[in-house]
This record gives sequence, C-alpha cells and structure tokens, in this order.
Amino acid sequence: MKRAPIAIAATAIALLSGCDDATGNAPGGVTRSPVRVTTVLVKERTDPVEVRRSATLRSRVDVRLATESAGLVVSRPIPAGTRVAKNAIVVRLSDTAERAALTAARARLAGLAREGVSLAERQTAAAAVQQAEELLRMRTVLAPAAGTLDGYDIEEGDYAVPGAHVGRLVDPSRLWLIANVLENEILGVEPGAAVWIEVPAGPDTRFPGKVIRRGSAALPGTGQFEVEIDVDADARLLPGFIATVGIPLKGTRARRLIPRDAVFQRHGTWRLFAVMEDDGTARARERTVRVQSVPGHPELVDLTAGVDTGTRIIVRGRIGIVDGDPLRIEDR
Repeated sequence: MKRAPIAIAATAIALLSGCDDATGNAPGGVTRSPVRVTTVLVKERTDPVEVRRSATLRSRVDVRLATESAGLVVSRPIPAGTRVAKNAIVVRLSDTAERAALTAARARLAGLAREGVSLAERQTAAAAVQQAEELLRMRTVLAPAAGTLDGYDIEEGDYAVPGAHVGRLVDPSRLWLIANVLENEILGVEPGAAVWIEVPAGPDTRFPGKVIRRGSAALPGTGQFEVEIDVDADARLLPGFIATVGIPLKGTRARRLIPRDAVFQRHGTWRLFAVMEDDGTARARERTVRVQSVPGHPELVDLTAGVDTGTRIIVRGRIGIVDGDPLRIEDR
C-alpha cells in the first residue's frame, strides 16, 4: 500500500509522455490527422505613398461681428441660422441723433450753393456731410461677406459699447484645413494633389480636397511643415469637425499585406504558421515575423520580415495547431 503513490506518479508520467513531438506525430508512430486550414499566398504589391494626419476643418469666412460705436440695440433683422448676403444689415443701433445730424449737414451744404460763398466754406460743409454719413453708417453692423449667421451675442434692448461682439458669421461651403507633415515628407507633397478627408460624422465616406499650399519653412522648434488644403463643399461637413486627411506623396513603396487573422503573439513576438512541404505532405511550420499596422485597414498587417514572398501562410484553422502538424488545405 505504501507503494501506491509511486504507481500513480508513474502513470502520470506515462500519460504526459504521450504528447506530440516536434514533427507533429505522436510517439509510437501514431500519426496526427491532417488539420483543415485556409491559406493565402504572401505577395508583394506596390502602392502609392500616403501620410495621414488629424486636423480641424475651418471656414474661410469665420467672423466675430462687432459694433463700431456705442448705442442701444433696436433691431436684429435677420434670424440666427439664416444665410445672408454680403453687406446685409445684421444689427441696428439707435440712430435718431445721427439721422438728424445728417439732415442738418445736408441742408447746410445745400444752402451754400448761392453765389458769394467761398470754396473753403463749401468744402467744410461737404466734409461735414461725409462725417455725418459715416457716423450714421456706424450705427449698423453689416455682414462683411456672404455666409450663415450662426448666432447672436447680444439682444434687442441691450446697450452695446464700441467693439462689443454681436454675433458670428461663418460659411460652411468654404472649408479648409492645415495638416502638419514631417521634414522627410514635405518634399513629397505636391501643390494641386488630390487628398481625401474622413470625419466621425460620416465614417463611411471620403470627401475630396486639394493641396493649395506647401509650407516653405518649418514651424519654429517642431521640424514640421504646414500643408494647406481646400475641402470641396459638402453639406455633411461643418467647421470645427476633427478630420483625418490622407495626403499622397511622390513615389511608391512595396508592401506585403496579409490578413490580421494570420498572425498571433507568443512570448512577446509576432508569429504565424507557414505551409511547408515535407515528403509530399503539407505541414505547418511556426515562424517568428515582424509586422506593422496598416492605417485605415485594421483587418490587415504589413509583413516586413520573417517569411519570404511566395510563401503560403495559414489564415483560418490555425487554432490548436502545433509545429509540424499535417495540413489539409481547403483553398487549393
């Protein structure tokens, strides 16, 4: 009875010794059944070079409207959110005194038309009319360009001081952005090159744009250069959207793109199973590889080292496979 633990231990060792060896075959000549897998061939392809950057969409027209003189706000004739033309009146201040002054100045100028009045007097009177007209003009706030009146910062009945913000004018149809690229990328950017823009509000759509300026000097202390881009008008794009912009560079690069499902991590390294022929039998061979992500394509990785071009690799069915397992390739 005292020898029972020794017998149990011996049995456990015997069971453990039944594990597969490195060839994929069990000890004693027992062959593992072929594993059904799907594979792809590692191919090299040449793609245009592209950099991606994040940037904020801006409007060419984005103005804080402000008063030029002090006075009571008597009218906001245009509702917020309305498209307005250039020089449309956005805010009126009380102008009774200014209108009266202009009427008096014009009357005085008209009264000097008689003979015997000196040229200097008429010039002084004309200047007074111009000054009165300018003071009256300053009682209104005009739209400096066509755009959308995004909102008001002041209410009717408020008293405005000179320089007070009264509203914001933007034009969502005239969008642009600035993307910063590195010094080893800037010379590959060509003015006039077509770019694409993506925004979270339209994740399945790429909007077109065009490079209109390439920075001629690095931003101080950064080693980065500005690339100015005009964005085609689209009602789905608004100023302030955070965008991802794809900028093409001159030249091409070779890549070996494979499905992300083909690789896995073990002991801190990326690995995959390659298909190798062994005496006419296709077998799985584990390989350590280097890969890098492919921006915009989470389903792919770029295979940079570890497996030669033209090698067949396992994409599906690799779970549970060990090095040396025989394979039944379903995609052939």
